[in-house]
Amino acid sequence: MVTLRMIAERCGVSIASVSKALNGASDLSQATSMRIRRVAEEMGYMPNAAAKALRTNRSYTFGIIFEEAVQHGLTHEFFSRILNSFLQRSEALGYDVLFLGAQPGGRSLGYADHARYRNCDGVFLIAGSDVVENIVGDVCMADCPIVCIDYEFDGVSSVVSDNEHGMRKLVEYAIQLGHRRIAFIHGENTNVTRARLRSFFTVCAEKGIKVPPEYVVPSVYHNAECAQVAVRALLDLPEPPTCVLFPDDFSYIGGMNEFRNRGLNVPADISAAGYDGMLLSQSIWPRLTTLRQDAEGMGVRAAEILARQAENGPPYPVERAVLQGVIVPGETIRPQLANVAPPPR
Repeated sequence: MVTLRMIAERCGVSIASVSKALNGASDLSQATSMRIRRVAEEMGYMPNAAAKALRTNRSYTFGIIFEEAVQHGLTHEFFSRILNSFLQRSEALGYDVLFLGAQPGGRSLGYADHARYRNCDGVFLIAGSDVVENIVGDVCMADCPIVCIDYEFDGVSSVVSDNEHGMRKLVEYAIQLGHRRIAFIHGENTNVTRARLRSFFTVCAEKGIKVPPEYVVPSVYHNAECAQVAVRALLDLPEPPTCVLFPDDFSYIGGMNEFRNRGLNVPADISAAGYDGMLLSQSIWPRLTTLRQDAEGMGVRAAEILARQAENGPPYPVERAVLQGVIVPGETIRPQLANVAPPPR
């Protein structure tokens, strides 16, 4: 391990001079500071994190709270993409990251106490709709900046995917290909779902498309079995849709199974689209038409907001970043000709 004494001996200066150079002190000549820093880099010097934390009263650590409702954890591709980019950007900005639990080591600390115990410089929160409000209320007591994904609360910064814009692009894409009998299978009652529903109905109304109530079917995010049940209900209608929009790409797998059970081929007999842009959706055949959310950009922006607020200190201003996704055309939506008979039941 390279120490300040070793650098001082190599440079022929005092340990105090090395410390000043590495900490950017102004009472050392620029030439000497540059020479010391260059030698320290060549020798592979790494500052002691504990000493740095004592000196600055900062840990240079971000806490992550990850509590998604469907319990897929890090195997949930959308969230894993966000977390991976958050990790990479945080490291580039000089921060370590750690996952915070409410019961570390079996002790009931709570998230705020755990964040304080670890002296976190900021907290990144990804949580499901059933727990997010309680978690935000708890974490706010930690007295550090917070960034929340896809949820907005008073006094808390957020990074959100523009779900209204994304759904608009997806519905308009289907309409441009001639579809007017468009069904929407949506997830649980969250702000994300409400934004997508609002956009779906708005675009259909703008285009003069009447949406039968039975074309809008509740389901569960990232649940293929529930999506299959929803598709079954749609295909049993007297006039089934020609295009089905799924709440996410994974749910499409359940829908695809039901299509095949009915002897329907995608897109020859029925069209479909997903939401998220997961890698698997582009690896199956036919490739799924989907709205790819900017998960990587969401993680990057979250890390940058936390780093900026940690550097500036309290009071922490509320920042909101809205990121738009892009249509991935795929091969699952077929141009719809006029007067086409409904698919066989």
